[in-house]
Amino acid sequence: MRFKGHDLNLLVAAEALLTARNVTRAAERLNLSQSATSSALARLREQFEDELLVPVGRGFRLSQRAEVLLPSLRSILGRIDSEVIGGAPINPQDAVRHIRLMASDYVALTKLASGLDALGREAPGLTFEINRITDTPFSAIEQYDVDLLIAPDVFISQKHPSSMYFDDDYVALVDRKGPWNATNLTREAFFEAPQVAVQFELRGNPTHDDRILEQRGEAKQVFVAVPSHALVPYFLVGSDRIATIHRKQAEIFARQFPLKVLELPIEIPPLTEMFQWHKANEDDAVLRFVRERLTALG
Repeated sequence: MRFKGHDLNLLVAAEALLTARNVTRAAERLNLSQSATSSALARLREQFEDELLVPVGRGFRLSQRAEVLLPSLRSILGRIDSEVIGGAPINPQDAVRHIRLMASDYVALTKLASGLDALGREAPGLTFEINRITDTPFSAIEQYDVDLLIAPDVFISQKHPSSMYFDDDYVALVDRKGPWNATNLTREAFFEAPQVAVQFELRGNPTHDDRILEQRGEAKQVFVAVPSHALVPYFLVGSDRIATIHRKQAEIFARQFPLKVLELPIEIPPLTEMFQWHKANEDDAVLRFVRERLTALG
């Protein structure tokens, strides 16, 4: 069907291609052959007189036109789904969909490992990928790099909707046979001790706890900064170092390594992890199902 010279049948293909930025993955989502999807991309380029997907190395990036086009496509297709097809709502548990998440390894370890396992049993047609969080996670929502962002509330954009996922507080994690105990880990000792810290990117933004300390004019004595929470235990075992990490993660590490959890001698407010999604996906029943079920699973 054509409208003002444009093939409307290509809109769904355009949304899939621009979202996936990959012909093979878009073909799987559209249930088309790779050659048919490549042909659709060629016709879209001709129709819009724009490259849309610009080759970069082995992948693609969105052209400037595509970055503007994608949110509009999502909004239009979402309205068609909710307002035109709305008489037959999608049952998320029957949906076949690949969901892209962005989350830290802390969230993946403490929540998503068990949460996605349960979701997989409830909605077997859903598959997931977890992308490494960056220092500017909100840009992944703006550019449609991910469907759902899970990040601390301080990193959430006010331009798009969000909801609370969970809270967690902070503790100290130390070697089980090391020098630190509930008595001698004083405030003074805490700031003098060598610490293992997490830094996601080179010259990256401070973590939530470091940001709080920074605001107070205080700082830990960092012995080593690692790019992943999962590496922290390996730099604590057999040492006199301390790591300031989230309680849920510390308790898991204490079961897996010869480490123990101590209460902090300083006050750091709890961390609130949030879901965020693009405003064009506000009526997406599948994403709502994923958010609500993960939140309910705790």
